[in-house]
Amino acid sequence: MQEILADILKQKLIDSQTQCELLNWREVIIKQNYFTNNKSIVIQNGGLAMGAPSSSITAEIFLQDTEHSHLACLSKMHNIVNYFRYVDDILVIFYPNHTNIQAILDDFNTITPN
Repeated sequence: MQEILADILKQKLIDSQTQCELLNWREVIIKQNYFTNNKSIVIQNGGLAMGAPSSSITAEIFLQDTEHSHLACLSKMHNIVNYFRYVDDILVIFYPNHTNIQAILDDFNTITPN
């Protein structure tokens, strides 16, 4: 994720000092990955804390980058007619005669281990 954000900042021609500060800021926020459950404080070791303000923007940046990098190839490979996403819900429209939904799911799931 750090590399994705660094690339975005470079593309937007953000000066190097501001890039460094924003990337450091992101690291500090992501490490504060805790929440309460049954009146206990739980530290989450992997992923993003559910409900944390930084989680939604981080997930959105990651999903947009993933779609930009892989969607065209997957759409062509599987004859996908259209792809829609709202937050984390995805709708894929395809021709059932030409496409195997399990193959689409398998290929989407190989993009990243998480």
